[in-house]
Amino acid sequence: MTTPTPPDAAQRPHTHALFDTDRPDPYHWLRDRDDPDVLAYLEAENAYAAAMTAPTQALEDALYDEIVARVVPDDASAPVFDRGYWRYSRYEVGKEYPIYARRRGTMDAPEEILIDGNQRAEGHGYYHLGAAAVADDGRMLAFAEDTTGRRIYTVRFKDLETGELLPDTITPATPAMAWASDSRTLFVARQDAETLRSYQVTRHTLGQPGETVVFQEDDDTFNVGVGRSKDRRFVVVASEQTMTSEWRFLDAADPTGDFRTIRERARGVEYSADHAGDRWTILTNDGGAENFRLVTAPTDAPDAWTEIVPTRPDVLLEDVDVFTDHLVTQEREGGLVRLRVRTPDGALVSDVAFDETAYAADLAATPEADSPTFRFTYESLATPPQTVDVAFDGGARTVVKTQEVPTYDASRYTTERRW
Repeated sequence: MTTPTPPDAAQRPHTHALFDTDRPDPYHWLRDRDDPDVLAYLEAENAYAAAMTAPTQALEDALYDEIVARVVPDDASAPVFDRGYWRYSRYEVGKEYPIYARRRGTMDAPEEILIDGNQRAEGHGYYHLGAAAVADDGRMLAFAEDTTGRRIYTVRFKDLETGELLPDTITPATPAMAWASDSRTLFVARQDAETLRSYQVTRHTLGQPGETVVFQEDDDTFNVGVGRSKDRRFVVVASEQTMTSEWRFLDAADPTGDFRTIRERARGVEYSADHAGDRWTILTNDGGAENFRLVTAPTDAPDAWTEIVPTRPDVLLEDVDVFTDHLVTQEREGGLVRLRVRTPDGALVSDVAFDETAYAADLAATPEADSPTFRFTYESLATPPQTVDVAFDGGARTVVKTQEVPTYDASRYTTERRW
């Protein structure tokens, strides 16, 4: 058999001027995704790869069929209760994309389709539904979709009562978005179309043209995100890089107001903040807390930090979920995750015990600050992924979902940890 000849990309003169130095880049022309020469070159590369791997095609097909046989084709996510509705996503047999849906009050109520990714994907060679957010009044939906595969999203709006798509659009955008309390104002993190760095937060009001920039990050080592606090009282903007954080907040009931900074950035100081009850709860490495510590601050004095969980040399404080009357911390000790229920002042109430000696566990989304339960995910080398709710009062657990794995028999496997 004749060995195929690999394609050879042409070199075209191009020079970048950077730091007073000229840097040649003869392959710069390959950046233009719409250039017919670029497309022809990519097609030649694909043809070459297909020819070189042809002898293994039968094995590839067998492996693919084996993997698909272990996937439930009409799977659905664990439902999440949020503002009177149970929200979830699901798949249909033979279709590739998720359907986002909700049911009012109970999972026995009629299903309402929020957005059908399969319908939105029609006519596109690539489609990704990045995020979907329902406004506070439950009627308006904002969703971010990418139809190019370049992580450049367009935010669109749907009236859930009429099913109508509004003419308003925001692009280029990221999937990070947050509604204000008026259900007509949306804050979106926007990106640079060339570098894809998320660097701006803009405000858009339905029915009005354009957006207003409410924050811009000029330091190109930082990326920007936007969301709502746990109690939905505030719109929060996070500006972060590898070693430094800076968070801002705005009363969600005053969308045209000014953002306030929780604490000014300082090189090497990381923090994240959330609000519930009458306080901010902040996870930070400030003060030399290499393994992080937990502090709180009054709503109107977010820079007045009071420590409630100190840093510890043998425990990494990874995450915290805040509630009106509780905190749940995710801590890693001896390589394993511990989930610990605490009072708002950090006092330990209880630990979540796990039966297996080796596992992975993570806090999961519990949208409501007044929820009587919190949620986590769990899996091990012998236990398929589970979604579990834990009651704050008494600690009773409910396994909301166990990932079904066709052909898997759990009784044939055990897991142990040797230290």
